[in-house]
Amino acid sequence: MWGQYIVGVCDTPREIKRALNDLRYQAMTRRSNGPSATRGERLVRSIRQFVTGRPEKAPAEARVDEAALPPLKAAALADLTDSELQYFLGPDTLDIRTSSENLKLLIQLKIKHMEQFKRWLAEAQPAAAGSGADIPGSTNAPPAPAGQHQTENRAANSAKQA
Repeated sequence: MWGQYIVGVCDTPREIKRALNDLRYQAMTRRSNGPSATRGERLVRSIRQFVTGRPEKAPAEARVDEAALPPLKAAALADLTDSELQYFLGPDTLDIRTSSENLKLLIQLKIKHMEQFKRWLAEAQPAAAGSGADIPGSTNAPPAPAGQHQTENRAANSAKQA
C-alpha cells in the first residue's frame, strides 16, 4: 500500500532503491537479536537477587513495529509543511478535506493502514533504549530527510578513522 506512494514520489529508480534500502536499514537496526542485557548486567542482577532475596524482573524486550516504518518514510519523502506533517502523524486526524493533494493521498493511505493494522504510529509499542529509538524516522522522532542517517554514519566512521 505504501510502496505505490513511495514509487510515485521518487523520480528515479536509484531514488526508489535508496528509499527501500533505508527502510531495510531502519528495520534491521531496530531489531534486538540475542539477549538485551550483557553478561555483566545479568551478573549484577543475580547478585542483587542473592543479596536481597527478591527476584528482579528482567527488562521487557522491545518489539519493532515494522508496520510504522513505511508511513514514516512516505512522510519523509513527501513535501509537507510542519503543520501538514503533524496533521498526518496525528492518530486522530482522518479528515481528507485539506488543501494539499499530497496530504490528501497520504491521509487516504493512513486510513487504509489503520483498517489493515488496527493501529497508527503513536499507538505502537515504543522501542527500548539502544534499539533504534534515536534513529530519525522512528515514532519518537520526526522523519528525517532521505539519506540523512547515511551522512551521519559516514561522519562517525570518518571520526573513528582519524
